[in-house]
Amino acid sequence: MTELNEILTKFRDCGWDLIAGPAGDWLDGKGDYNVLLAAVKQADEECGSCGCDFDPLYRRVLEILDLAKKAAALHAAVPYLLRSPRRCHLHPRKDSGTAV
Repeated sequence: MTELNEILTKFRDCGWDLIAGPAGDWLDGKGDYNVLLAAVKQADEECGSCGCDFDPLYRRVLEILDLAKKAAALHAAVPYLLRSPRRCHLHPRKDSGTAV
């Protein structure tokens, strides 16, 4: 998350309340994913094509947050996937000897 932190530091230091507050809260460990996501989306809509240095950063943060959300969902699913034996009908279960 180093890249995300670097970009959010720029947002925090830019002085634009729309993104400075949520970015600073995130960096301080008090941030909310949905608040940050909404702020960056709004910033991208309002300023994402003005030609400033932040234009690509809005989109990059949105990409990183999306990847983080997907990774968190996968991480949450891993224990379920590991304890839920799934086998095809060709492979019998070890406990019963019957096909699944």
